[in-house]
Amino acid sequence: MADKYGITPALHHWLDEAAVRYLDEVNIEKLKIANPNLRLSTLQNAGITTVGKAYNYSPRSMERLPGVGADTVRQVKAAARAYIAEAKKEVPIRLDPEGRPPLDTRLIQALYSERSGKQGTTEEAWNDFLIHGAEYYALIEQYDPYQNERQTQVDLPAEIVKAVLETPADLRYFTGTPRSYQLFGIQYSIYEKRSLLGDEMGLGKTIQALGLIAHLYARGRNKFLVICPASVLINWQREAEKFCQIPAYIFHGQDMQQDIAPWMEKGGIGVTNFESLGKLSALWHIEEVSPEEAQPEKLLDLCVIDEAHYIKNPAATRTILAGRILKRAEYALMMTGTPLENRVDEMCQLVELIRPEFADELRKMAAYDKATQFSEKAAPVYLRRTRDDVLTELPDLIEEDAWVELTKEERNDYRKSVMAGNFMSMRQVSWEQKDPKESVKALRLREIVEEAGANKRKVIVFSFFRNTLEKVREILGNFAMEPINGSVPPAKRQAILDAFAAGTFPEEDPKNSPDGEDQSIPYVLPCQVISGGMGLNIQSASVVIFCEPQIKPSLETQAISRAYRMGQVQKVLVFRLYAKDTVDEKIREILMEKQSVFDEYADPSSVGEESLSGNLAARIIEEERKNL
Repeated sequence: MADKYGITPALHHWLDEAAVRYLDEVNIEKLKIANPNLRLSTLQNAGITTVGKAYNYSPRSMERLPGVGADTVRQVKAAARAYIAEAKKEVPIRLDPEGRPPLDTRLIQALYSERSGKQGTTEEAWNDFLIHGAEYYALIEQYDPYQNERQTQVDLPAEIVKAVLETPADLRYFTGTPRSYQLFGIQYSIYEKRSLLGDEMGLGKTIQALGLIAHLYARGRNKFLVICPASVLINWQREAEKFCQIPAYIFHGQDMQQDIAPWMEKGGIGVTNFESLGKLSALWHIEEVSPEEAQPEKLLDLCVIDEAHYIKNPAATRTILAGRILKRAEYALMMTGTPLENRVDEMCQLVELIRPEFADELRKMAAYDKATQFSEKAAPVYLRRTRDDVLTELPDLIEEDAWVELTKEERNDYRKSVMAGNFMSMRQVSWEQKDPKESVKALRLREIVEEAGANKRKVIVFSFFRNTLEKVREILGNFAMEPINGSVPPAKRQAILDAFAAGTFPEEDPKNSPDGEDQSIPYVLPCQVISGGMGLNIQSASVVIFCEPQIKPSLETQAISRAYRMGQVQKVLVFRLYAKDTVDEKIREILMEKQSVFDEYADPSSVGEESLSGNLAARIIEEERKNL
């Protein structure tokens, strides 16, 4: 690959420094692993106590130390160089947009020039990185000499990894640059033909599906159907238009038959939702038949099911309809971010729809105790990677509990809710004040938001309750976007997200602007957690606030993943607002008690999916009454 802008030397220098910095934490005694006969006490007495220091110390200065000869110096330096060489293969490549160290800046500027075709200023390069972080890391992988050593495939037998890596992927119609693990996912779906992609949220399952579509299109196929929740219809169309040189159509609503006509004639990517499957099946006259019995013009080259857990109930109408359509597709790709290692029945139901013969084998394997063992046996049909597996560049996730003390009036209102046994009202403690300026939670929220704005950080605010989100918008005024909830149509939802992502902070404080005009932007996005926690990619936000504890653990995990995902380059701060001596404490305690159970599973969101039952809510109410 031609390197016009010096990415290779910039990356090598960055890796050298990162490896030395990493080995500055490694005790020099580790050098004895390579050479047990090394004598290191004199070096340690001289302050050379780590592998990094041994590497940086000049040979001449080391030889001047009493009792250290040329042979010792040569052996120490050789062992240190070997450690550095291995460390460069393992150290995660993580660039720092906050500190902006010199070597990070040099690499960012080279990458920016490669992307834009021009020499830009430092500020232009870093700003572009903040917006397009995923593309920068994908470009780094192309220049990384150790990328093959970094790439790991989880729970896959060696023979499958080898076969997948040898599978060609023709991406001439794919306009993006997939990450190495995404390319592997594309090759896997080509090799297996009908499979289940279970990557954790935020790893780009959509990109992998579009890569598969682009490959099949390059091989002369042209009938592709994506089935997804209604809330992400437009997002799928937009992503298809962004990453594929293939026409995309939405099949939804009254004009479905009219929309399908050009797709039937010329082919392309059709996108529909689960609720439209009945009408779609009627238009295509799809009945319970096998692909061999179907008319050729009604066969699909590929059917993609997004959020496949929507069809986990075999008796549900949408499951039956989706199953009929899947049988008409030569290739099938089902996608879900929900970990299935510990949900054997659910996994088998999904596999039944695409590989029925393999589903029977999986059921026999269900006796395996360890999730990892089961995953290995499911490798021919199920691929799952987590953020920790593949996104080593992700910045830190910092979580903080923000406690507040209720005012006398709020305490009285809370007492009334408890005595009335109104659990939902109890959960909205402090937010039910008529004037949000009298809500201690609202005031604490505003403090966090204002500090985030001062640091030019965008914010997502989650709540289960729509009324709470309206209070959030009221207390924040022009700083808040229109809330996203279940009633917002997909087109409007996408428009809100586009406006949120496009907003930029003013260079100067509005108060100090020459014309005195307010240059502020809406940098806070209020979202209902049950609707905003799915299908949104909001890497532009780096602060997440929960207005109350969520009683379904996976809701928080999904919501945080909207910001903490591939492409995020800033540290993500998560704040949870808790009111002392209220139901907030009880719910928090219950969820913390489950942590030990979470640790036994492949992923925390695979446990505790059920929300607090009515019996448990009643118990909490009774305990709160005793505490009044």
